[in-house]
Order: sequence, then structure tokens, then C-alpha cells
Amino acid sequence: MLSNKKGVDGFMFDIIHLNIGGVKFSTTLSTLSTYGENFFTALVRMPSLRDGDGAYFIDREGKYFEPILHYLRAGVLPDIDYLNITLDFLIKEANFYSIDITPGICDLKEGLYTSKKWILFLEKDPMHPWIYGVTGVEDDRENGVVNAFIKNLCFVKNGVVLWNYNNDGNTNTIIYIFDISYFTRVPYSKK
Repeated sequence: MLSNKKGVDGFMFDIIHLNIGGVKFSTTLSTLSTYGENFFTALVRMPSLRDGDGAYFIDREGKYFEPILHYLRAGVLPDIDYLNITLDFLIKEANFYSIDITPGICDLKEGLYTSKKWILFLEKDPMHPWIYGVTGVEDDRENGVVNAFIKNLCFVKNGVVLWNYNNDGNTNTIIYIFDISYFTRVPYSKK
């Protein structure tokens, strides 16, 4: 269902009522089109299946649309652990709606990052934009620690970098968790 309303400033906006697999959502057309044309912008332009209340009916799992709508509203994905799905699955679900949610997973730029004890180079995996390869050096001589690592996998979400580092094949695995805001990004461009 589409409702035209005038806001207090006279600006027109359209309220969209959706029924996605039995889960009801109300939002605006401008929210649904935050990142351009997609499934919903086409849906409202043509005759479409409606439920008994007049809401647009989409035969998909509604609970999986909730984080996608959050991304359209806030620009970041919420924690999806409660859904018991993988990011790959959520990306495929968003692709059904022609919405690219990968910028909401991680907006960290590739490149060189430095801090007092670390030099890190982060490089995105082109197939999974929330996974990076991390190469770098840890130099904490005060505590007797000097490590180097090459292309370890790390995961990035909301500015936090997590990765497991196995030192020379030993059974001891170190889990690093960094808030990237403590690092300085050195300008970098791919040639």
C-alpha cells in the first residue's frame, strides 16, 4: 500500500506498507530507494500482489528483510547473529531486492595503517568485502614481542579488526582484536 502524505515542511513522501512473508513493515519510498533503483522502486510502479490490508505482498522470509531495511535506514548492518544466517546468505537475500549491502558490512579502506607498535596492511577479498588479508609487523620490544605475518585472514565489522595469528605453526593461536580508530591510515592507491 502506498500513502501520499505531506510533511510539516510541505515535502511529499510516500509511505509504503509491505507484507514480506507475513511480517509487516512500514517505511517510506525514499528509504527503500536510499541507494538508488531496486526491486521496490519497480514494485510501486506496476500492478503488484497485495494482501487483504492493501500492503505489497512479497513471498520471502520477512525476518531476513529486517536487517536490510535497517541498512537502508542507517547505512550500517545490525548484528545478525540472532538470525542464525551467514553474511553470504544475507547478501544473497539483499541481491534479490537488488540492494547492495556490502558497504554496510565494512567501510574500512584498504591500505597501510600504523600505530606505536603495529604496521598493518589491509587488502580486501574481492568476493567477500568483510574479509581482508592482513600483512604486518608487531614490534613490542618492551615486552619481548616481535611478530611478522603475511596475508592472514581477518574480519572487519564496525571498525573492529579480528584475526587469529598462529605463530610459526605452534599450537598457540593469538586472537587480535583492534579498534581501527587507534591507527593512522597512510594514503595508498592501487596501481
